[in-house]
Amino acid sequence: MNDRITDSHQTTSHDYDYQDIRDSKVHTFFDLTNKESVQVRIKLKATYAGSYYQPKILAESMYTDQVYAEEKGFRCIVR
Repeated sequence: MNDRITDSHQTTSHDYDYQDIRDSKVHTFFDLTNKESVQVRIKLKATYAGSYYQPKILAESMYTDQVYAEEKGFRCIVR
């Protein structure tokens, strides 16, 4: 759900600099120093019932290939 284009937009503080919301993915950009963490939440809205695969979540540095983290994807059911 993209709150920037709906009436439900609320001004809230967040840990990221910019968020690009697309139909099939969300790119979130933020600065992160050593031993610092960021929590990013996104709202999802189920459109159709069925069985789906939630793809992995990936975080990576723009400039350093050795810095990245990923969370495995999983199967989910929308009822």
